[in-house]
Amino acid sequence: MNDNLISSENTADNNAKCPQCQTELTQFGQFWICPQHGQVSLDESKPFEPMRIFFSYGHDCNEELVRLIKTDLEKRGHNVWFDKNEIKGGDNWRHKITDGILKSHRVISFLSKHSTRDPGVCLDEIAIAIGVKGGNLKTILLEPETEVSPPPTISHIQWMDMHDWQKQQAAEKEQWQQWYEEKLDEIISVVESDESRQFSGEIEKLSGYLKPISSDSRISSLLSRGFVGREWLFKTIKA
Repeated sequence: MNDNLISSENTADNNAKCPQCQTELTQFGQFWICPQHGQVSLDESKPFEPMRIFFSYGHDCNEELVRLIKTDLEKRGHNVWFDKNEIKGGDNWRHKITDGILKSHRVISFLSKHSTRDPGVCLDEIAIAIGVKGGNLKTILLEPETEVSPPPTISHIQWMDMHDWQKQQAAEKEQWQQWYEEKLDEIISVVESDESRQFSGEIEKLSGYLKPISSDSRISSLLSRGFVGREWLFKTIKA
């Protein structure tokens, strides 16, 4: 991994302490992290609640950045569904993916030329997310807009633009650090927003009443015909 691709953590200058164990906190942008308790709130009136976040991404040169974002979200206490961690040899990976989306509060789709190819597993993941999560999906652009072809179903969703991340990474360390921290703060703000949490709760409540997944023809069709991709899994099994 490139030495310039580093975590966004900074030790707090004012020696802020975890209210639970009094361990010195580390600052991520405007947030505070305890090595034992994850993200903590110095405002006791608004406690932190971890989220389950599904990552949909392509196995290409952008995976390095995707993994960095995953690491930083997990350091904050969130649970990130990442295929190479969740899918093991012998698993029915189609059902694992569907189950991962269904059980997540939030879906983040990383858009690149590879991930938006048709046919492709990421398009199937987006289709399922739109069907069962509605508007609770965030998209992040990893390559120039002219090279990416996102499906019309997410054309109304404003993506976060990180297409120049490799150029930023190659710049001075301080410039890259500042750029990345600003983008990470934006991701965190969206994931942890009250609107996102409320929407997720409403979708879960409706799912409990309506049980829509069992009769969803779109998902049934995807599971029956199989997803395209996951060559890395087949290579691992063969090895």
